[in-house]
Amino acid sequence: MKRRAPARGTALPVVLLLTATMLVTASAWLRTSVVSARAALATCERVQAFHAADSTLIRCSRMLDVAAGGRAGAVRVA
Repeated sequence: MKRRAPARGTALPVVLLLTATMLVTASAWLRTSVVSARAALATCERVQAFHAADSTLIRCSRMLDVAAGGRAGAVRVA
C-alpha cells in the first residue's frame, strides 16, 4: 500500500482563500468606481449650477441697464 501525501485536502481551503481575496478586491474596486462616478456627477452639476447663476446675473444686469434707459451707472432703486 502506498502512503498518501501529508498535504491532502489543502486545495479547497487555498481556492476558497483566493476566491475570498478576489471578492474583497472586486468589492473595493466597485465601491471606488461608484464613489468616483458620484463625484464626477456632482462636479458636473456644480459647474452647470454656476453657469446658470452667472447667466442669470448677466441677464438681470442687462435688464437693469435697459430699465435705466441704457445709461451706465444710472440704476433706479425702488
